[in-house]
Amino acid sequence: MKLFKDYFKAVNNDLILTDENFENDTFESFQLHSSLSNSAIIENCNFINCKSFPGACVISSQFKLKNVLFSNFDCGKEMHIHHDSLLENVTISGANPKLLSIKPSLDIFELNQGYSTIDTVLDITKYEGEVKIIGIPSSKVKINKDKHFIVKSSWKTDVDWSTFDQFSFIKSCVKSVIFNQNEEGIFSLPSDKSKIYLEAIDALEKLKQQSIKLN
Repeated sequence: MKLFKDYFKAVNNDLILTDENFENDTFESFQLHSSLSNSAIIENCNFINCKSFPGACVISSQFKLKNVLFSNFDCGKEMHIHHDSLLENVTISGANPKLLSIKPSLDIFELNQGYSTIDTVLDITKYEGEVKIIGIPSSKVKINKDKHFIVKSSWKTDVDWSTFDQFSFIKSCVKSVIFNQNEEGIFSLPSDKSKIYLEAIDALEKLKQQSIKLN
C-alpha cells in the first residue's frame, strides 16, 4: 500500500499527478501538504470507490486540482480542503466522504484571486454527505438546491431572529461564516435522521417567509 504522495512525479521541484484513473484503490495516507514542494498539481484524475486507511484526507494550500473526480471516496470522517487550494472542475459525488469541509485557516482571509477566471470550481450536485464550504465563491459551485443552501454574513442583521431557537442550526452557520471572515458559505441540511433536521427545515422556511434567498 503506497502513500498517496508516492504517485507524484517531481518536475522542477513541483509534484505532478496527471491522467490517472484510480478505482477501488486504498492509500495509506491521502494528505497533501504544501511543505512537500513549492506546489503540486492533480489534473485529469479519477478516484472511484477508493479509500484511505487509516482515514484522513487533507489537501492544504498551494495545491491545484483540475478536472478531478472523487466518487464515493472513503477517507474516514471528512475530506478537508484548504480554501487556498486552487480547484477547477472538481467533482465530489456519492455517500463518502461523510463530510466535505473547505474553509480558511486561522490566518487573515483573502479570496483566492485564481478563481476569477474559472467558471466551475466545484460540483457537489450528486454528493450525499455533509457540506461546509467557506472561502470559495458560491456562484462557482454547482449545488443540489434540495440539499444545499447559501448563508450570508449579512443575515446577522438582515434577519429577524426573534422567532428562531436560541441555538438554531442556521444561526450556527451564520456565526461560522462571520468567524471565518467571509461574506458567504455553503452548507447542507442535516441528515433526515438527525435530531435537528426538523428544526433546520423550520428555520429555512422562516427565512423564506422573510424573503431571504437561500440558493
